[in-house]
Amino acid sequence: MPEDLIWQKLASFSAPLPKNNLTISPLLINERATPLATGAWAEGIRTHNVSLAELYQATCSGIIRNIATILPLETLLAQGVKEIICTGSIFNRHPYLVTSVQETFNGLSVSLGGECDAAYGAVIACIM
Repeated sequence: MPEDLIWQKLASFSAPLPKNNLTISPLLINERATPLATGAWAEGIRTHNVSLAELYQATCSGIIRNIATILPLETLLAQGVKEIICTGSIFNRHPYLVTSVQETFNGLSVSLGGECDAAYGAVIACIM
């Protein structure tokens, strides 16, 4: 299957879904912010909430939740941060990641930073 087709399929899962209790923590091995983490986990799995779209959105939310443990909203606000710019092609390929940033960092302006890849710099840049 061509990679572009996979990205298109995943992007099609960005439409808002009803909230459910499905939570995915995509931590793998020795996260810097949580060095004692032993691996990924999922909870709240039910027969009615394990569609590919729901698993995709829960994974995206888990990725952003992990970033928020490293840089909590309260810390950003205390430092005078007003805007989060999401950079890297991953945000263009996965619009739901931007939605997750907006929900997690509610109170800050969130925008896309262009077509650059992660090699350009940080995945999420904060501007004061």
